[in-house]
Amino acid sequence: MTPDVPVYVAHYDKAPERKVYLTKALKECGFSKAHFNSLYCDRSRIYNPETIKLVDSSSFLSKRKFARAGMRSGYHLLSPREPAYLGNFLNHISIWQQIADGDDEHALVLEDDAVITNQQVLRNQLENLPSDIDIGYLHAGCGYTLEKYYGIIPRRDEIWVKTPRRLSRTMCTYVLSRSAAKRILEIVFPISWAIDHEINYLQNILHLNVYWTTDHGLAEGSADGSNTYKSLVR
Repeated sequence: MTPDVPVYVAHYDKAPERKVYLTKALKECGFSKAHFNSLYCDRSRIYNPETIKLVDSSSFLSKRKFARAGMRSGYHLLSPREPAYLGNFLNHISIWQQIADGDDEHALVLEDDAVITNQQVLRNQLENLPSDIDIGYLHAGCGYTLEKYYGIIPRRDEIWVKTPRRLSRTMCTYVLSRSAAKRILEIVFPISWAIDHEINYLQNILHLNVYWTTDHGLAEGSADGSNTYKSLVR
C-alpha cells in the first residue's frame, strides 16, 4: 500500500494527455491525494508587472548565486525570451506554498512529464523516507546516478543516500518536507535561474538535507530516452 503522501503535479494545461496519464497511473499506484497545479501556463502573459518583480537576473546576483550553488557547470538564466522557465518555476513555488500550508509532513512533487516505471520501487521509497530528509530526488535526471556523479556504490539494502553535495537531479520528481518548504519560501525571491539550477543555491544556502534514491521508480518522459512525451517545456 502506498503511504498516504499527497502528490502535487506542476502541469502545463496545453498538454492534457499528460494529466490523463498521471491521473490514471497515480490512482493505480494507490495515491489518494493528487493535485494538478496549472496556475502559470499562459506563456504570452507570464512576464507582467507583477511577476517581473519576482525576477532578478542581474549579473551580480546571478553570479553570486551560482558561486553558492555548488554546481559544476551549466546554468540557465530566466529570460522573457523563454517564458516557460518562469511559468514552470512559479508553478513549483505555488506547490511549495500548498505543502507549507498543509498538514502532511512530506509531499511528492512531479512535473507532468513524469512516468511511473516501477510501482513497487516508488512505494518502497516513500515508505522508507529518511527521518531527516528535507528534499529527495527520485529519478536519475540528466543521467545523474550516485555511481556516475559521486562515485558512490550504494549498499544493496540502501534506498536513500544523503549526498555529499546539495545538488538536484532536475525537478521532475522529488519529495519535499513541509518544514523545508516553509524555509525555502522565506528566501526564494527574487529568482534568477531556471528552477533546476536555482534549487541548488536554495539547498546550499539553507543547508538542506538532500537525498538521492539508489533505484528509480519514476522517469522523466520528455528527457530520459523513453520518448513518452514530446517535451513542451524544453
